[in-house]
Amino acid sequence: MKRFRRSIVIALFTGVFFALIVGCALRKSPETTPDDFAVADDPWWEAVFQRTEGWTGADGINTADLLDGRILWMFGDTWIGDIRQGRHALNAELVNNTLAVHEKPDAGSWMPPDPKAVRYYWGQSGQKNQAWIRPDSGGVSGWYWPAGNGLMVKDAIDRFRLLFFMNELARSPDSDKIWAFYRSRNALVVVNNPDEDVPGWRIQKVSVPSSLSMGEKIGWGVTLLSVPVPGESRESYLYIYGVDESDLGNKKLILARSPAGRVEDVSTWQAYHGNGAWGTFASECYPIAEHLASELSIEPVVIGKTLCYVMIHSEDGFGSHILMRMAQHPEGPWSKPFPVYQVGDIRKDKALFTYAAKSHACISRPGELLISYVINAIDFEMISQNADLYRPRFIRISLNRLETKINAFGFKVMTAP
Repeated sequence: MKRFRRSIVIALFTGVFFALIVGCALRKSPETTPDDFAVADDPWWEAVFQRTEGWTGADGINTADLLDGRILWMFGDTWIGDIRQGRHALNAELVNNTLAVHEKPDAGSWMPPDPKAVRYYWGQSGQKNQAWIRPDSGGVSGWYWPAGNGLMVKDAIDRFRLLFFMNELARSPDSDKIWAFYRSRNALVVVNNPDEDVPGWRIQKVSVPSSLSMGEKIGWGVTLLSVPVPGESRESYLYIYGVDESDLGNKKLILARSPAGRVEDVSTWQAYHGNGAWGTFASECYPIAEHLASELSIEPVVIGKTLCYVMIHSEDGFGSHILMRMAQHPEGPWSKPFPVYQVGDIRKDKALFTYAAKSHACISRPGELLISYVINAIDFEMISQNADLYRPRFIRISLNRLETKINAFGFKVMTAP
């Protein structure tokens, strides 16, 4: 039983490893307090993931629009088993990553689906549950955790593929302590036939060379964007954002790009060097934002008549706020973070903390931005005894209320296409 409990703890806290251990930065309080952004909790989306058997909770919470009426969800460490009387039952266990897929309701793409219509996917070997995707090495010490959102982009012959990144973790060979693991590499995952059902997907895994990833200090693929190539109507770049965790007290955002159709050829990658300049990875990437969390989202949104880019992330060092930054261009410059929501539940108990805030524009209702986050606990007993923890939570933010912020930042109006 002790051995089982220890393995559960290791699996569960893998999902928060980069935010809690690698990213154990000093907490920095926001310079302002949350404004009235007409923020609302979203119990309807939360109800989608309030389950009592099978898939019963996870962190990570990344999405991808598969462009055929389906939405894909990618989760990190996931509870599999039963919930009884609000607690995880004895048959509950954790796997390192899972997927879920549902159709967009006919009444509108922003409406939550019927919870019974969501299909969940993970691996299985005999009677043993496994992660949906695992490193090819097959070693017992290696596992994957999703880095960020997925994106559908066309290849060189105009076929859509699904792209997303994974962090590969490994156990430290010279220690048996629970926290003795680290990011060993970054992996790009390419799904070549995303139009089929998940069990039939053909998957290609591409390791990002250490010369590009700078070892485990850089987490690539925390968010992806498709950006048109200037002067080209059909070509686009894949913008690949990464978080540099070399300085644990100040995690920085960096940026790479590749022709979208050839991203698996890492020789095509370029690094952003600042001031509009792109170059090779022979020199250090230029940081475009600082004091970040290890998980974030960046998405283009229309606020009023202005097209801008919105970044969402949790407060550094497990503060209680969800923060927003804005930029006129995907490279920045980015505004200072300002709080849009305070997670009140974690003030009830010092053992609770929140993390993993990010937005999901592909399922947001018009004029709003849907944001997910997680509440977790340092005490594992509290997690196992309270199934309301460690599952997706959601809020909605009114974008129209952000127009005053645009004026304050001095953005020029960019009319959306």
